[in-house]
Amino acid sequence: IVSSSMTVILILNGNWHHRTIVTLALLLIWAIRMALYVLLNHNGEDWRFAEMRQKWKEAGGKFLEIILSGVLYIMTWLTMLLISSSAHFIAIYSHEKDDLFVFEWIGWIITLAAIVLEFVSDMQILVFKKNEENKGKICTIGLWKLSLHPNFFFESLVWWCVYITACSIKWGYVTIWVPLIITLT
Repeated sequence: IVSSSMTVILILNGNWHHRTIVTLALLLIWAIRMALYVLLNHNGEDWRFAEMRQKWKEAGGKFLEIILSGVLYIMTWLTMLLISSSAHFIAIYSHEKDDLFVFEWIGWIITLAAIVLEFVSDMQILVFKKNEENKGKICTIGLWKLSLHPNFFFESLVWWCVYITACSIKWGYVTIWVPLIITLT
């Protein structure tokens, strides 16, 4: 949703500034990482969603299941649009005459590192969970011995860096809610 909505904005406004292209590329890498994680972690549908749908179906039949699934989809879509506000500001308000700032370069490097480290932590937890001997245990290998949730830390770091990039453009600082929501939830 984040990458596709940013791409639509770029196509509509034709604002192919370096800042916008690099941010979009990083968010595409982030989205691919997320998709790979979901693909590797879940065999088909996520069990939590399947369980929710089953409860809805039992409570009110197929109609309630369809309605509540639609509500959940819309809520997820609106949340992602809100979360991608910093990226949208970058796509809309970056201009050809704008210079790139050192903070942007630092932010992009940290973003790429955070995406890679989030992927590493995801793979470490997948390997840990696949070992039957670890059932019921807390993961303390690799990055997981440094933090209870390194994947969440790196996810937050990605969005703080996108926000820092947004701060280099007019009114970009108003998107502070993006990294705050990610960090606090």
